Amino acid sequence: MRLRSLLLLASVAVLLLLEGSSASRALRGYQERIKAMREAINARDVSASSASVSKSVSKSSKSNPQKTKKYKCVLVEDEDEESEETPKPSIPDSPEFDAPPPLEKKNMLWPSNSFSNQPIKSRFPSRNALPAPTMAPELMEYPKARAMPKVKPLPPLESYPPPTLPPPPVVTTVRPNVPTDKNHQPLILSPQHCNQVKYYANMYGVEDVRTWVHKNCSFAKMYLPKATCAEIDILVASCYH
Repeated sequence: MRLRSLLLLASVAVLLLLEGSSASRALRGYQERIKAMREAINARDVSASSASVSKSVSKSSKSNPQKTKKYKCVLVEDEDEESEETPKPSIPDSPEFDAPPPLEKKNMLWPSNSFSNQPIKSRFPSRNALPAPTMAPELMEYPKARAMPKVKPLPPLESYPPPTLPPPPVVTTVRPNVPTDKNHQPLILSPQHCNQVKYYANMYGVEDVRTWVHKNCSFAKMYLPKATCAEIDILVASCYH
């Protein structure tokens, strides 16, 4: 056993020293040497065990030659394969909870019972044998209805007209005493429109613009269809004050 432990320690040390190097030939040589040493140790153990068996057999045969001879077998296992192959964890078979285990013969599992065929008598009486309970009539007191007080009807709601608000003050930048139309809009042209009127008058050579617009009121209504001729005259006159 000491030799085996020493050999195992030596093999582990050799493997640790050779880890990380790429010298595969040297590693194979060391492995072959270790294997040869293990085989020699196993052969020595087998020879020693066989010698002890033969000695014991010879002693027994000398002491009592009529007894039968007994031989002892020794199983030599290959430790290289056990060291190289890692043992796989054994997983126990999960029991099947759905299917019950198969039952064997009744005579083997349970002894014969003489009471199996006899009906089981209950200690309690059946429901039909019990007498029906008699309930004593009780006087039920029903609540009496009380007269609710009469509710006076609510007076009708009075409708009030909405308050009249004063018209909002109109803030304008138009100077006072300016004529207005029927919608209370001031009849005055902006400076931009006045410039357009003067531009077209110079283009067509019209000197008296007021007289021309008064005579051609229908032409001016093309641009102001909702205005009257008098309102158009006031609008044009606002540019020539």
